[in-house]
Amino acid sequence: MDNLVCVGKIGRPDGLRGYNRLNTYTSGYDFFYNHRDLLVGFPDDGHVNYSETVALLSLVEFKKNIYYFKTSDIREKNQSLLVRMDGIHNRSDAAKIVNCHLYILRSQMKDPGPGEYYHSDLNGCSVFNMHGRKVGVVLCVHNFGAGDFLEIRLDREFCNKNNALGTIGFNANSIIDVNINDKKIIINETFLL
Repeated sequence: MDNLVCVGKIGRPDGLRGYNRLNTYTSGYDFFYNHRDLLVGFPDDGHVNYSETVALLSLVEFKKNIYYFKTSDIREKNQSLLVRMDGIHNRSDAAKIVNCHLYILRSQMKDPGPGEYYHSDLNGCSVFNMHGRKVGVVLCVHNFGAGDFLEIRLDREFCNKNNALGTIGFNANSIIDVNINDKKIIINETFLL
């Protein structure tokens, strides 16, 4: 999914008319008002078979487990964004798409401003300390409400352990430099947990 950017996750149904709450990964709701044509990814966790939902909605496959999707209505309610997708008309159908991720092609996104990065651009970056020693590779970016932080698979030579993980806050104190073109991040390792 190198050319896709995850922009949200479909949450629980709201009401009886086929709306779902949307957990947005964008800076605001305007994005979804301006981008009605999206891609939906069904979780490939083996617990749920989405083939019935794909058939019900007559979805066209973009690539494995990723389908073209269109929002038919978007509205705000109690500081939340509600969406209804084409083909979803009731609460039962809305429940079938909970936990699906919404994507957009990277080429459709505007370039981030200075000091801003898409999480997908940070994934896979090599991480080095201020002395040039390789620390590891970024696995993913998390944000549980207290700001972004990087999850890093630490190099064996750095920590003397196999498959060790570390985290570091993504802020001005801990991140010295980010070079997306070279896929390289320099950190202040004193903030590495």
